Amino acid sequence: MDKQQDIRLSMSESMYIRNLSREEGEKLLARMEEINKVTRIGMSVSCVGVPTCQIGVLESQTLLKEINRALMEHNINTDYLPSVSISGCFNSCSRHQVSEIGFAGCKKRISDAPAEAFELHVGGAVEKDKTHMGNCMGALRKEDIPDFMVKLSQVLDTKGMYFMDYLKEYQKEFEDLTKPYLIS
Repeated sequence: MDKQQDIRLSMSESMYIRNLSREEGEKLLARMEEINKVTRIGMSVSCVGVPTCQIGVLESQTLLKEINRALMEHNINTDYLPSVSISGCFNSCSRHQVSEIGFAGCKKRISDAPAEAFELHVGGAVEKDKTHMGNCMGALRKEDIPDFMVKLSQVLDTKGMYFMDYLKEYQKEFEDLTKPYLIS
């Protein structure tokens, strides 16, 4: 008697399909090939955010789409970018605090007017015996984040370095890259 297939969801929005035969697994992979995101940035995570979440502040899924659109429009090599985690508020639905790059939605006052922004968290990790929170660098205006990610990707591509290696070796350079985008 064959085991019944079932689907399990993970904390990183992945999906595990259990009890498939090899043939069934290969068929599923072939169907998913066009939509499957195989780069780290393509496997980024976003909470549901506004308008679905009643406590959300901003549209986290929209930001993720805008980041991906900007990277595609500029034909950017994204091999060196990590997965990004985006929460629409300070709750940790996407686990932005423990991500290599994480964003948390907030409102900031710029020139006496409220503005949509996301706090930038960098350097977090969830690893066996090495789990730690990232550093909050400050907030970036929502509309500036796609350009920030394009610039960061270009720097990483030029150096041929993965983000975390770059962050460890060029901390000051990363801070200088980030500074013009910060609003607080």
